[in-house]
Amino acid sequence: MKEVTIRIKGLEMSRFDPQKFSCKAILIYEIGKDEKRQTLHLDLLQKSEALARGIMDFVKSQVIQEEDPDDILESFVIKKFFNEEKTEERLLIHFAKLCEKARFMKVNKNHKDYMKYYHEIMGSNISLK
Repeated sequence: MKEVTIRIKGLEMSRFDPQKFSCKAILIYEIGKDEKRQTLHLDLLQKSEALARGIMDFVKSQVIQEEDPDDILESFVIKKFFNEEKTEERLLIHFAKLCEKARFMKVNKNHKDYMKYYHEIMGSNISLK
């Protein structure tokens, strides 16, 4: 049996579309010793719980299981998520704030406040080290 440690290191906003309230974000995560970066498309009008759970499930799905017909036990992989509860909680809080700002942008017609929320969403990065 193999044991693989999964860890989300951070999330960086790279582009935000204020008309669709969607953004591109770069997810930085580690599987074992390999650091990977993946671009995700996120809809900020979704619930924050769905966004956080979707990212957690995506990272877990990236663990590749190797099939070895000779040794059946070696083909099993134990996925161990580093600080799973704390990571999910921090992602949930982060997305709750972002989704709230997106909703304020949607209803707010004041240019100054609109641009304030736009820059806050674009500048929102999270580090989960």
